[in-house]
Amino acid sequence: ADARVKAVLNKMQSSKGGASGPRTLAELQNLSKRDPESYRSDFLQQWRHYESNLQIFLLKPTDDAKDFCELVTFIAHLSGCYKTIAAPFPKQIIGLLSQHHAVLDSEVRQSLCRALILLRNKDLVESIECLEIFFQLFRCKDKILREMLFSYIVKDIKQMNQKHRQNHVNKKLQNFMYSMLADSNQVAAKKSIDVMVTLYQKKVWQDAKTVNVIVTALFSDVGKIKTTALRFFLGGDQELDDDDDDHAEEDGKSYQAMLANTTAKKTNKRKKMLKKQLQKEQKKERTAGKPEVFNSSALHLLHDPQGLAERLFKMLKGSKDRWEVQLMMMNMTSRLISIHELIVLNFYPYLERYLWPHKQDVTQVLAYVAQACHEFVPPEALESLLMKIANNFVSERSAPEVMAVGINAIREVCRRCPLAMTEDLLQDLAEYKKYKNKAVMTAAKGLIGTFRELNPTLLKKKDRGRPDDDDGLGESGGAPLAFGEQRPVEFLSGIELLTMAEDEDAERGDGMPGHGEPGAAITSERLAAEDDGWSDGSGGWVNISDDEGGPVAATPDGPVVIDALTAEARRAKAISRMGDRPLTQADFERIKMLQLERKLMPSHSEKRARATDETSAQVLDESALLPLMKKSRQTKAERLAQIKEGREERGKFNIRKGHEGGTTNREKEHRKNPMMIKHKLSMRRKATESATSKVARAQLVKKQFRGKKAR
Repeated sequence: ADARVKAVLNKMQSSKGGASGPRTLAELQNLSKRDPESYRSDFLQQWRHYESNLQIFLLKPTDDAKDFCELVTFIAHLSGCYKTIAAPFPKQIIGLLSQHHAVLDSEVRQSLCRALILLRNKDLVESIECLEIFFQLFRCKDKILREMLFSYIVKDIKQMNQKHRQNHVNKKLQNFMYSMLADSNQVAAKKSIDVMVTLYQKKVWQDAKTVNVIVTALFSDVGKIKTTALRFFLGGDQELDDDDDDHAEEDGKSYQAMLANTTAKKTNKRKKMLKKQLQKEQKKERTAGKPEVFNSSALHLLHDPQGLAERLFKMLKGSKDRWEVQLMMMNMTSRLISIHELIVLNFYPYLERYLWPHKQDVTQVLAYVAQACHEFVPPEALESLLMKIANNFVSERSAPEVMAVGINAIREVCRRCPLAMTEDLLQDLAEYKKYKNKAVMTAAKGLIGTFRELNPTLLKKKDRGRPDDDDGLGESGGAPLAFGEQRPVEFLSGIELLTMAEDEDAERGDGMPGHGEPGAAITSERLAAEDDGWSDGSGGWVNISDDEGGPVAATPDGPVVIDALTAEARRAKAISRMGDRPLTQADFERIKMLQLERKLMPSHSEKRARATDETSAQVLDESALLPLMKKSRQTKAERLAQIKEGREERGKFNIRKGHEGGTTNREKEHRKNPMMIKHKLSMRRKATESATSKVARAQLVKKQFRGKKAR
């Protein structure tokens, strides 16, 4: 019983730090969190000790005060337990950092920042006070501190706006960052713009104010700040390094999973891990060939796109930056012109000076030229540009690859602005469809195909192809609209589909839901019901001569001509029908369903039109202008160089000297079942006996002739 009482007393003393109390600040911190009231006097003692050390530290703030840092960390951890005692502590830390951050020792400065982060996590400091002092600390020449503060600022603002947006705090921080962009310290300004870009990419700050604050960084005198803003608007490589590291880690994990499942024991866990890694690899392969999707949401939030494009172009003309930065400025200006359909007429003559085959990155410049074209650009401004491309690129003295790039560039410009092309130039370029080089021939045929859709009248009659009634061009005969002309909208898009569906329902008259109605799923029963009455007894179509109007179907009432009306006639019929009654919400829903079904099975003309719209809407990439290149045959020197390069990666061939690791074949034979090697041993014994008998026979023959051999 006495031993049990002593054990309980010892346990109680150890729980309170022993008879002499806690021996270190870490022990006191642990015990105070468990029972704050019991250790209030101990905390008061340490608080007085902190205040005295603070006064001593203020006399010489450049010293490395380790004891003071330990006290600051201790009080920061327990400030939530003793709020009344430690009430002035946050203001004291903020005052130290704001007044002496430039002269503080790096360890002391990091300790004070960690203490302030602890106070912010316990909600003992306002977010705006904490983040403002952290932005000021970006001026310090301490890379580790800047990285720590950068990650915390992004994390804190993201958590603050997670449940609902804190607009009042966000506005104050954005105004403060706007002032930081004009800071004399380049590192602080760069970190501020990085914070805003990261918050936009993480979908925390995706408002117009954030975007327009980043716009001011485009005109900074600091090159790094300018390129960061340009990459942001161009959808640049802000997080490429992290992605590359992640891909490298995933590759290592997949290799480990494959190795574990092939060499080690096969378990269910390893099978699941291998299956998961294989699914990741398959997803990576599917997304590898897809083009990069450009997100232009930031460019749509600009307050003054026209003014920004003019200012960028003015800065580009007088720029002395590196060529890569000038290319980014060209790309930014052309995207602004393309997305907002701006008019900057001086931009096209400026780009003409770079349209030479020998110029650096000329394919990118050609892509920017085509990207900056739209239907509201006057054709006169682009005629000289097209002639410049045709004269410098598409000529007999140029290489076939150069000619193909030039024709592709002209095609992309005309796809966006068809009126810029003249009849003589188009017919000259169309003659290259019989050129001896396949890349040039393909590019010329692509140009002809583009103008078959846009303006067939400019082509020769033999190049126009077969006319299509479903193009929707009607009486115009394929002639495009004049500059500035727009075709008025006379009907709701998709209303002709609704009229056709209602006619089908009236002819069917069986109460079944027609195409596009809610609940009208495409099933085998529905297809069979729709086929009833639309085929002959043998299940095939009934064809008639061309003068009767087109293919017909056999019905109980007689043959009916299918799709005999043109697109214009169907639309006219739909307009007259819908003018008699208003459309209801059910009609609009049915139109949406019909359009969806039409997209699943489009006609040839609709496929071409949709492909044209998608191509003109997307951001033009340099790869769209490059010709289809066939891999050239390697020379002997190139083959030898490739062979030597492969030998360098392979280790040097050395004969292994001595036995290293594993067991030998002789040792393996000793472990085998005797019945497995019985036959082998008998064969070996026979071979030994035959060899021995041969030696004995030779010796016997030798003994018989001891003298001279008989002749």
